Amino acid sequence: MNKKLEEQIGTARQLMVRVAEKYNFDLVHPKVVHISQRLDRLIVSYMRKCS
Repeated sequence: MNKKLEEQIGTARQLMVRVAEKYNFDLVHPKVVHISQRLDRLIVSYMRKCS
Protein backbone atom coordinates (compact mmCIF):
# COMPACT_ATOMS: atom_id res chain seq x y z
CA MET A 1 0.00 0.00 0.00
CA ASN A 2 2.87 2.39 0.69
CA LYS A 3 4.12 1.88 -2.87
CA LYS A 4 0.81 3.17 -4.23
CA LEU A 5 0.98 6.24 -1.99
CA GLU A 6 4.59 6.83 -3.05
CA GLU A 7 3.50 6.79 -6.68
CA GLN A 8 0.60 9.17 -5.97
CA ILE A 9 2.96 11.52 -4.13
CA GLY A 10 5.42 11.48 -7.02
CA THR A 11 2.68 12.12 -9.57
CA ALA A 12 1.18 14.97 -7.54
CA ARG A 13 4.63 16.50 -7.06
CA GLN A 14 5.37 16.41 -10.79
CA LEU A 15 1.98 17.91 -11.56
CA MET A 16 2.51 20.70 -9.05
CA VAL A 17 5.86 21.58 -10.60
CA ARG A 18 4.38 21.63 -14.13
CA VAL A 19 1.44 23.78 -13.06
CA ALA A 20 3.72 26.14 -11.13
CA GLU A 21 5.91 26.50 -14.24
CA LYS A 22 2.82 27.25 -16.31
CA TYR A 23 1.94 30.11 -13.98
CA ASN A 24 5.51 31.49 -13.80
CA PHE A 25 6.14 29.86 -10.42
CA ASP A 26 3.33 31.83 -8.79
CA LEU A 27 3.12 29.58 -5.74
CA VAL A 28 -0.07 31.26 -4.52
CA HIS A 29 -1.95 30.66 -7.76
CA PRO A 30 -5.17 28.80 -6.85
CA LYS A 31 -4.35 25.81 -9.05
CA VAL A 32 -0.87 25.44 -7.56
CA VAL A 33 -2.25 25.78 -4.03
CA HIS A 34 -4.93 23.19 -4.72
CA ILE A 35 -2.39 20.62 -5.93
CA SER A 36 -0.05 21.48 -3.05
CA GLN A 37 -2.82 20.84 -0.53
CA ARG A 38 -3.59 17.50 -2.17
CA LEU A 39 0.09 16.63 -2.02
CA ASP A 40 0.16 17.58 1.67
CA ARG A 41 -2.75 15.23 2.39
CA LEU A 42 -1.01 12.39 0.56
CA ILE A 43 2.21 12.96 2.50
CA VAL A 44 0.37 13.04 5.84
CA SER A 45 -1.41 9.82 4.92
CA TYR A 46 1.90 8.22 3.97
CA MET A 47 3.55 9.33 7.21
CA ARG A 48 0.68 7.93 9.29
CA LYS A 49 0.95 4.55 7.57
CA CYS A 50 4.71 4.43 8.10
CA SER A 51 4.62 5.21 11.81
